[in-house]
Amino acid sequence: DHRDLHSFPTRRSSDLLSSLSHFWDATTGILTVNSVMRIEEWETVINNIFYINTSKNPTGEARTIESSCVDHENNLGPVSATSMNLIPVNDAPVVDSNSNTPGIDNHIFFTEGSAAVLVSEFVDITDPDSTELMWCTAQILNDADEGFEKLELDLASLQGTNIVFVYNPITQTVHLDGAATIAEYESVLSTVTYENLDNDPDTDIKRSIEIICSDNEADESLTNEPSSIVTIVVEGVNDPPVVQIFANPARNTFTEGDVPEIGRAHV
Repeated sequence: DHRDLHSFPTRRSSDLLSSLSHFWDATTGILTVNSVMRIEEWETVINNIFYINTSKNPTGEARTIESSCVDHENNLGPVSATSMNLIPVNDAPVVDSNSNTPGIDNHIFFTEGSAAVLVSEFVDITDPDSTELMWCTAQILNDADEGFEKLELDLASLQGTNIVFVYNPITQTVHLDGAATIAEYESVLSTVTYENLDNDPDTDIKRSIEIICSDNEADESLTNEPSSIVTIVVEGVNDPPVVQIFANPARNTFTEGDVPEIGRAHV
């Protein structure tokens, strides 16, 4: 990997290490140290060289690090080799519910009586070492208007994928299951909508929708941490009064000279 580095520790235990002139060539992978010193001083230098790899998706092959020294008469000594075993570690996916704004969260508004609103239209999912996801969920964590709030998605977005959609109305959770590419999960999640059918919704509580996804790495699969939260502000509207008049079935006719009968009204 071109991201491989081996250099001096950032914290040096002596003036010797801090005063040395050294150069790291990331293209060739060679660290060069220039100085005239005693052999025991060079041993101290070599013992303080370390290896680091900053890649988020490194290959698992062993690295061979070769060391050699040139004496003050410009004679090159034999090469000493060290093998470095590299163990890759699975990285969790990162879910950003709105890639158009800073951070990984989203903030939207829903107005009473309006059509359903998109929850994560511009969702962006990244994973440095996985190309597929195994499942995702979107859940309302605090449905203040129980029975009136729900999440839905465009079923057409599932076509051509291995993703299966299940909705749990008790936990208000959208379940998406099945191995599929990150792009396919992004496409489906971008169609998830929130709707509230209550004519008198609770506008004091901001709803929170949590989006969680898992990569497809078998027993080593990881979920995004922290999760992505979509905050929904519910805005109420003033509803006009509705008058309903119920006629008296026993007296649904009026005869000239009778006492007027007024039907029952409900507002």
